[in-house]
Amino acid sequence: MSDDSMTNEIINIKYKRLMTQKKKNQNEQEVKTKATKSRRKSSKKEINPQNVDLCVQEETVQENPIDENIEDEEFTFVTEEILDTIKPDEDCEEECNPEYDAILAKFDKTLEEIDERFKSNEELTERLLKEHQECESFIDEFLNEDD
Repeated sequence: MSDDSMTNEIINIKYKRLMTQKKKNQNEQEVKTKATKSRRKSSKKEINPQNVDLCVQEETVQENPIDENIEDEEFTFVTEEILDTIKPDEDCEEECNPEYDAILAKFDKTLEEIDERFKSNEELTERLLKEHQECESFIDEFLNEDD
């Protein structure tokens, strides 16, 4: 299994758990009722103002965690989603640790290889700089001899 497929599998597991948790939270939210007044439509008959009925209807409204505005709700949801994906999942921890360890080991190995290349490039640069200085001094000596 390649590292990309392992990473994708981990992401898919986290995503599925996040979505099931989101559905569970939506089902558990309190449902509040909101009273609204409505008038009956008047007929063509004369209506005595004392006979006009006002009836109260109840609408079920699902309570939002934040009632301020949509942007705050989206920001809060994104923040909670990020925090949920960052914090370690105890159920997945046993399954994911070997995969994480393999990814980290490969990352460490790559860093070591890059460090070795950097050191060898540094040594090569120093050697080429010395050769360049020697060539410049040789050219200067050669030009001074002709004078």
